[in-house]
Amino acid sequence: MPNFEQHQSQAASNISFVSFLNAEGKFSDWLLTGCFYSAVHIVEATVFLLPEVSCLFEVKGKKLPYKGRILHSDDLKKNKPFNEFIPCSNHALRKKILIGTPSIFDKDYFEAYSDLEELSHKSRYDCYTKCNKRKERAIKKLNTIIKKFNERKFSGTPLATIE
Repeated sequence: MPNFEQHQSQAASNISFVSFLNAEGKFSDWLLTGCFYSAVHIVEATVFLLPEVSCLFEVKGKKLPYKGRILHSDDLKKNKPFNEFIPCSNHALRKKILIGTPSIFDKDYFEAYSDLEELSHKSRYDCYTKCNKRKERAIKKLNTIIKKFNERKFSGTPLATIE
């Protein structure tokens, strides 16, 4: 699994890609997707440094809380904390971590991440190729996540926001 520095580096690379596409004024669908995957790596970098995360799973009709240390959202599937198959994608697991750790990922963070996920999905499957309002919204949401990440003053160079 990638570590903090690798996730941070990938986030920075994706942000540069988004900045390039924004300056070019083309390929809005890829810009939306790039914004979301920048956010994914920012979240994973943050998760890597957390002493523990909290999640609530529903397995076979039972609500089962999980609290513990993980290094990547995928660890929850691999470790199977309840000796049960957890029927979730990594994206769904990541959202459970966001919801379950409000001291780190507050409401604005969660809403920005969820909006980026939806915009990315729609750009890929509903063929959003030109849409300035969605592009502006995605950049604003990503900048929210970048600023919150930088406020935590993790090691390494702060991530650049998109102008």
